[in-house]
Amino acid sequence: MSDSSPEPELNWQDEAQAVIQDVREFVKDISVADKLESNDRMIYLNITTLEGQEVCVQLTAVGFRVVGRTHNDVASEGERWFDTPYSLLASVSPEYNSKFAESLIEKLQNISHDN
Repeated sequence: MSDSSPEPELNWQDEAQAVIQDVREFVKDISVADKLESNDRMIYLNITTLEGQEVCVQLTAVGFRVVGRTHNDVASEGERWFDTPYSLLASVSPEYNSKFAESLIEKLQNISHDN
């Protein structure tokens, strides 16, 4: 017998806030897009990379994709989807990789100092 219960609905505001918390140290700015309407299937994020490049990102159950080259813009929907915000940032922000590596080294050093 198959389970026909509906999948639980994601709270995209909560999802967006979790992403913001996870990546905020690796971007200049990140926030929920204030001029684009979210719904029960997606939400938009405005990101300013470490290089100062603005992008608008769509977050859905499929993943993340760049949909605009400025904040609150969906004019250039990308076809490439990313599973994580980290992989998306690695593709649009060369400085992200350096900052992420620095953060990882710092965390590892803190662990070794604690032992």
